[in-house]
Amino acid sequence: MLVCGGNTRLVRGWCLKIHDLAVAKYVAGREKDLAFTQALVRHRVVEARNPATAYARDYFRRATAAAHGKTLAPMRCTPLLKLRLMRSLAVLLITALAAASSLPQLNDLQKARDRQDRAGLEKMLADARAAAGSQGGDAEAQYKLALTASFAAEVAVELRDKVGAKADADIGIPAAEKAVELKPNTGEYHRILGTLCGQMISSNGLAGLKYGKCALNSVNKAIELEPKSSEAYVSHGVGNYYLPSALGGGVDLAIQDFQKAIELDPKSAEPYLWLGVALRRSNRNAEAHKALEKALQLNPNRLWAKQQLEKTPAQ
Repeated sequence: MLVCGGNTRLVRGWCLKIHDLAVAKYVAGREKDLAFTQALVRHRVVEARNPATAYARDYFRRATAAAHGKTLAPMRCTPLLKLRLMRSLAVLLITALAAASSLPQLNDLQKARDRQDRAGLEKMLADARAAAGSQGGDAEAQYKLALTASFAAEVAVELRDKVGAKADADIGIPAAEKAVELKPNTGEYHRILGTLCGQMISSNGLAGLKYGKCALNSVNKAIELEPKSSEAYVSHGVGNYYLPSALGGGVDLAIQDFQKAIELDPKSAEPYLWLGVALRRSNRNAEAHKALEKALQLNPNRLWAKQQLEKTPAQ
C-alpha cells in the first residue's frame, strides 16, 4: 500500500499489506509482536487460516520447540502457500526499491539549493508546475510545486535577486494554499505556505503589510499540528527575521525560534545557519561566527553558509 503525503516530505513509502505484516511479526517472534498478531486475529483483522499467517505461526511454533530441545515436523508447503510467500518477498523488494527511487526528489532540491543552482531549480520548478497543473485535486502535487518554488525563491534571495524571489514565491503560494485546502491537517503544508509568504517579505519589506499575517499564522498552525518540527521553527524564525518589529516580527524573536529549532534537531544545519545570520544582525559576531561554523560542519556543501561565514568577523 502506498503511503505518501506532506509529512513524508515527498518520500513515497510502501507499507506491507496486513497478512504480510503478520508474517513479519510472527517471524520476528518478540513478545510485543506476538501480542500484536494475536490482536489481529482476535479482532478478525487477519484470517487465522490465511496460508502465509499459518506458515508464520508454524515457523514460530517450531522455533519455540527447538529452543526447548524438541523437534516438530513442519507444516506442508502447498503451491498456494508458496505463491503467497513469494508475494511477501516481492512486496519487501518493491518497498526497498520504491524508497530508493523516491528519496532523490527532496535530495535533488536540497543539493541544487546548497550549490545555488538556479538553472537546475528552475527546471525542477517547471516540471513540478506541469505536474500540479494536471493534478489540481492532488495535495501532494500541489505541495511539491510549492516546495520547489520555495527552494527556488530561497536561492534567489541568497543571490539578491528580489524580482526572481518574488516571481518564484508568487508561483508557490497558490499551490501551497491549494494543498492546505485539500488537507488542512497536514502541518508541513501550512509550513511551506508560511515560508513562501515570508519569502515575499524578504523580497520587499513593504510586502509585510500584505504577507506578514500569512507568514506567521501559517507557520503557527504548522507548529500547532507538528510541535516537534524543527523545520517549522526555522520557517517561523525566518518570517520573524524579515518581518519588522512593528508588524509583530523582529530579530530577537527570530533568534528564539532558531534556538528552539536547534533544541528539537541539533543535527540540522539550517537552524545554525539562520541563527548565525540573525546573531550577526544583532552585532553578536563571535556567537554568529560559531553558529555558522557549526552549520558548515553539519552541511559542508551549503554555499550560502560559506558566504555568510566569510563576511562574519570572528570577534
